[in-house]
Amino acid sequence: MSNSTNNLQAILILKNGHIFVGRGIGIESSVYGECVFTTGMTGYNESLTDPSYAGQILCFTYPLIGNYGTSMNWYESTAMFAQGLIISNLSEGEFHSDNKESLESFLCNSQKSGIVGVDTRMLTKILRTEGNQNSILVTGNQNKINEVLNKFQQQGFESLLPSVNNPQDIGYLNWPERVNSTNIYVQKENPLELKQEELKQEINSKTTKNKIVVVLDCGVKGNIIKELQKRIQRVIVVDAKTSINDILKLHPDGILLSNGPGDPRDYDYIVDTTKLILHQNIPLMGICLGHQILSMAIGADIYKMKFGNRGGNQPVQDLNNNKAYLTSQNHGYATVESSIPSTYKVFFKNLNDGTIEGIEAIDKPVFSVQFHPEASSGPHDTNWLFDKFVESL
Repeated sequence: MSNSTNNLQAILILKNGHIFVGRGIGIESSVYGECVFTTGMTGYNESLTDPSYAGQILCFTYPLIGNYGTSMNWYESTAMFAQGLIISNLSEGEFHSDNKESLESFLCNSQKSGIVGVDTRMLTKILRTEGNQNSILVTGNQNKINEVLNKFQQQGFESLLPSVNNPQDIGYLNWPERVNSTNIYVQKENPLELKQEELKQEINSKTTKNKIVVVLDCGVKGNIIKELQKRIQRVIVVDAKTSINDILKLHPDGILLSNGPGDPRDYDYIVDTTKLILHQNIPLMGICLGHQILSMAIGADIYKMKFGNRGGNQPVQDLNNNKAYLTSQNHGYATVESSIPSTYKVFFKNLNDGTIEGIEAIDKPVFSVQFHPEASSGPHDTNWLFDKFVESL
């Protein structure tokens, strides 16, 4: 692999046979991933570094990307997790006081690649009609692109898989293990190594401010941690495989199930831990993947959506008061409403497609949301959900 040059070319091949050719940016590479689209007009820094996008090639529907550059201040983790990106037009300049490097430079330093000059409107229509597609993105010189195209036309999509850098990455098993421990705002802690005397002192002098919240890290976004730290003195982030016994040793006043990538139906071990947490009557909040995990823990079913909801302009309705909010979303799975047990109620619904965007226990302080309240599009529309969680501790 080598750094991008002006003559780097690129080709995107969808499993359903559609082909897109454009200019390559970033490094020379061949990657495999699920092609998805996001409707956000801004936030490409946050999206590309969001662990929830691991294993996906991300298409931005907004036609001009890169105009305000990149900065670690806007990252959601320490690395770019999207397999690659697809954009229509790359900005020729960066216009922001906090800009540190161009988007193309960011890609090179992240050892990632992208394709520019794609008809993203046509690509989005294909994904909306036929569903998200497993895809291959290749960047290189013109001879390499011609070779890939000829091989695809003669031997089909599967013939290209042996030559990609990461054919295993589209298999979502154990994604939480691959993407956790990447947060730039908090040090992950081992429950067995925490200073018990320090914990005891905190427990004996608790106020609302210095409660302890444990975050089960499935690929948590940095801004979730920041929102908790605004309200809670001690936020402890633990690995998604941490046992219920080790979690309880931390004496949590509340537990948060984080966002993360992949198919939630692969994570039986997290679902089992969540079931045990619910028996402890500890206040619990789930976000995105955490919402799906909670749904399965209470016996509800999950299904894969045709193309999912991704972007910062998704309208939802709070069924408790009928208020509507604009939300930031990134999910390809949803909860089956008819399978939700009678001990829970629907909290939020999507006003575009009617999908379940949140559930809430009727008789205990447990709730979850499918969207991201830490990334409110309002920009503070749904921040109050963190207050709701903290007030229940």
